[in-house]
Amino acid sequence: MSITGSGTGEHVWLPLLDRLPAMGLADAPSRVVVVAPHPDDEVLGVGGLLALLVAAGTQVELVAVTDGEASNPGGSVPPEELAVLRRAETSAALRRLGVPVRVTHLGLPDGGAADLEQPVLDALRMQIGDWLLAPWSKDGHPDHDAVGRACESAASRDGARLIAFPVWAWHWGEPADLPWHRALRVDLSPEVRAAKAAAVAEFFTQVTPLGPLPEDVPVLPSYVLARFARPCEVVFA
Repeated sequence: MSITGSGTGEHVWLPLLDRLPAMGLADAPSRVVVVAPHPDDEVLGVGGLLALLVAAGTQVELVAVTDGEASNPGGSVPPEELAVLRRAETSAALRRLGVPVRVTHLGLPDGGAADLEQPVLDALRMQIGDWLLAPWSKDGHPDHDAVGRACESAASRDGARLIAFPVWAWHWGEPADLPWHRALRVDLSPEVRAAKAAAVAEFFTQVTPLGPLPEDVPVLPSYVLARFARPCEVVFA
């Protein structure tokens, strides 16, 4: 995936977030399933929310759609090695969050948006919680959008509450693109923010150069990471 420019800046987004209604967790469900197109999406998008849900007694399960093997094309680490590294990063990140999670790895092709939607929908027939947390279906990354559509269909089919979260929309999108009428703010305590920051740092294949080649640039540069260091997360419910 190529990132062009620094995208929409935080000076645009931050003033909008304070106006959002806060998401209450007094009625947190007994079980949620979070679906991640790539390793790190669940932590970037809703890592803080997952930590809060676990603290409220919710059981969290993760469906990892791909192993993220295509995240560093042309770099020093070949895809098959990168897939192993990124699985390990997910486990380490979730430990940092204090989120005990049962992970189901689907092993679908990273970058294979056209072939993701039906397999994800089928997989969720056997594994869906009271809440289904998934990337927003208009996030702007083809894999995210395909997985988001599958999760919309699965939630409608199986009667789960869909909680959608943006990841790349913060970069490529503009305020007019987001469904603010559905948006809720998830406030994070300093402790949860610190845990999330430590979890994000575990994705070293994404936040640091992996070698000397020009292609070995961080997939998540500082201006992208800034959007996930906020005192709140945003979901669409």
